[in-house]
Amino acid sequence: MPITPGGSIITIGGSSLRVDEVKTSYENEFFDRQEFSNDRLLKAPNADGSTPVFLPLYGGRVVQLAVNCGAAQAARSILPDDANVDLIKRRLNIKRYTMRGGPSLLASVDAVYATAQLHVIRWARFQAHLAKAQMNLSYTALIAMQAETFSYLTSTSFGISGASVTTETNMLIRQWSPDVEVEYNGTVLKGWTAVLDVITISSAFAV
Repeated sequence: MPITPGGSIITIGGSSLRVDEVKTSYENEFFDRQEFSNDRLLKAPNADGSTPVFLPLYGGRVVQLAVNCGAAQAARSILPDDANVDLIKRRLNIKRYTMRGGPSLLASVDAVYATAQLHVIRWARFQAHLAKAQMNLSYTALIAMQAETFSYLTSTSFGISGASVTTETNMLIRQWSPDVEVEYNGTVLKGWTAVLDVITISSAFAV
């Protein structure tokens, strides 16, 4: 429901804006980090395009041949992913603010809009990482991807505060849509709608 009477003034990323409605929800989004999967790493080629060679032994044992020519041959784990499940199956834990703003100063609305454009790129980087792990990458490239922590989603240093909202930090702007509401004698006020997320990342099985 709308905030009455006359909305409320909140600070978003250092800009003072009028907000008429604030809704809060809790959501989850699941994703896989294939670069931690032993099966994925086992099948990945070496950096020079060659592939590791494995030989079956009696009793179902498997050995990897050490090769002295060409690129370095990293020892691959032949174990199933039992011990890696929490690293592979991940979850975004999202506290989401959906807001509708009232007429606010153009400069304040546009300042947040500039940050929103950068946050759209941060989300695109996350999606690109997941897609990259599905590509025909070398073992070395996949191992390097394991160092990513996605701190650009969880440590943004962008926040909100005000009487009508909980003070939050490290928010990601998922959607920011400004529109002109008032123009009088050269003064422009803009309304806006927004979706801002506070994101933490955990195992998909965390409680």
